[in-house]
Amino acid sequence: HLSYPPFVVNLPRDAEGDLRVDGWVGGKRVLSRSMSADRSRDQLLVRPDDLHLAAGEVDATRVVLGVADRYGNWRASSEGPVRFSVRGPGELVGDNPLDVAGNGGVGAVWIRSTGRPGDIRLSVDHEVFGHREIGFHVG
Repeated sequence: HLSYPPFVVNLPRDAEGDLRVDGWVGGKRVLSRSMSADRSRDQLLVRPDDLHLAAGEVDATRVVLGVADRYGNWRASSEGPVRFSVRGPGELVGDNPLDVAGNGGVGAVWIRSTGRPGDIRLSVDHEVFGHREIGFHVG
């Protein structure tokens, strides 16, 4: 049983500009989401679950990545592989390169520490959306 009925929106496939969807309950706006059809402002997002890993033991954290619109909404499709390099007391667990096109525009890898304290740097490169670098602290 749903508290509120679902809805369907039919939009043309060649729509341009931004779309804003507002959710209303009892006459009050409780949620607002914006999405962009303009792919020229798309970006590579890299979102680690945690930036701190435990020292003295092997620890790991997931890193989710993909192409998103200017509002941070994941795109359902993207072209080109994502390549990684790791510096410091850690290693990459996952495909390298990672084919985000074959994964619905998003993907994930893991960063696993060696247990030694220090800083890990993850470099992420996409041929269209550029370079990102994330730092993790093991301590």
